[in-house]
Amino acid sequence: MSSVVHPSILRFRRDLGELDLPNSIKIIEASDLSVVFSMTPAEGIFKELTMLLSLTAKNSYPFDPPKIICFQPIPYHPSIDDKGNVCLNILRLEWMPILNLNAVILSLLVMLSEDPSSIDSLNHEAANDWNSDKENYIRRARERFLLFTRRV
Repeated sequence: MSSVVHPSILRFRRDLGELDLPNSIKIIEASDLSVVFSMTPAEGIFKELTMLLSLTAKNSYPFDPPKIICFQPIPYHPSIDDKGNVCLNILRLEWMPILNLNAVILSLLVMLSEDPSSIDSLNHEAANDWNSDKENYIRRARERFLLFTRRV
C-alpha cells in the first residue's frame, strides 16, 4: 500500500534538492516542510557573523509563502522583530508560487548584507536608530550580536 505525499511536501522537497547556495549558507536539518540553516553574510553590518534560521511552510505552499525566523541570535535589524520574525518583501507583497526556496534564502542574504531599509519595519527601535545615527546603529547591532554569541 502506497501513501500519497501532499503536493506541498513534494514541491518543498524539489526546492530543497534544487538549492544552489553560496558557501556562507549551510543547511543543518530539513524535514517535510521546514529547514534549519546557518547564514554568515560576507558583506554589510553582519559581515562574518553566523546566525541560525528556520524556514517553514504550510500545506498551502507554494501558494502561500514560507515563514523565516532568526533564532540564534536574533539580529538587531529593522526587518526582524524581537521574536526573530523576518519581514521580507518576497515573503509578502512580491510572493508568487513560481518563486522557490533558493530565491527566498538568497533574498534574505541580500537583506542582511546591505544597509537596512527602515520602510515598513517590524523593529521600530532599530529603524529609528538606523535613521537617526547609522554609526551608532551599526555599533549596537554588532555588539548585541556578539553579546548573545558569548552567552551561548
